[in-house]
Amino acid sequence: RDDISNAFDDITYSKGAAVIGMFENWLGAETFRKGVHAYLAKYANRNATAADFLGSLSAASGKDVTKAFSSFLDKPGAPAVSVAMDCGSGAPSLRLAQERSLPIGSKGSASQVWSIPVCVRYGAAAGETECTLMTQARMRWALKAKSCPAWLDANAGAMGYYRVEYAGGMLAKLTSGDVVARLSAPERVDLIGNARAMAGEGKLPAAEALSLVPAFHADPERQVIQLILDLALSIRQDQVPKDLVPNHERFVRTNFLARARELGWNPKPGDSDDDRLLRPILLLAVATYGGDPELARQARELAEK
Repeated sequence: RDDISNAFDDITYSKGAAVIGMFENWLGAETFRKGVHAYLAKYANRNATAADFLGSLSAASGKDVTKAFSSFLDKPGAPAVSVAMDCGSGAPSLRLAQERSLPIGSKGSASQVWSIPVCVRYGAAAGETECTLMTQARMRWALKAKSCPAWLDANAGAMGYYRVEYAGGMLAKLTSGDVVARLSAPERVDLIGNARAMAGEGKLPAAEALSLVPAFHADPERQVIQLILDLALSIRQDQVPKDLVPNHERFVRTNFLARARELGWNPKPGDSDDDRLLRPILLLAVATYGGDPELARQARELAEK
């Protein structure tokens, strides 16, 4: 029975959904739908395999989906793609390199190559989106842009099942200015999670990861605030010495105290579900890790009552 439970875990459902979504995005929703329909019609009331499903997608799209998709079925882990912008002579291009994403201290081999549908969005306002299939460890990709983009999101729509390592100040450019207007909520969630993962791999300095906190601390989406709060607190236990704890408390208060006091400990009429879910998480963090005496005093009074 344990084997049955193991077969239907987070890898099956979460990774499975993410990889399928990535390839649907690469092929286009309508083309993907035609492939799924053809598969269901052809194999109705019959046994079928993963190869049969991927073959139907390949036939519908005219692309070799089987080889690319199978690289995610057969290889362990997840890829990390480093992205560097080259704006020298001619059209701007990206220098891409991939390896297996591994945390600091892991002895696993990083030399794996997937076939990754990489989609980027760049420019101004909504930006332009381009996609390519990265099948080698390293490649150069010429963009259609006529000039060097002001910013570039290397996982457009947050649909790609890969980590991103931004080079040459690209992360700072992506998160400067009105980042809420520039990036969708899923893209902002992905960017913060990606930064924390890259810091955990030693590929992004903790200072750069923490620099995202001021950019997202007042985000309108609860999920974004929870992630950026987790990032702000992630260094406390192992990386902040006792003599610098007051500095970290001030950092937490500077970024999250205003929103915490706005929410308050007591529910208010008209609170949204997001307000109710965020309140205990945010106020607990600011009153303890942020060391705010007023919120702590209010909490004591409520507890005593």
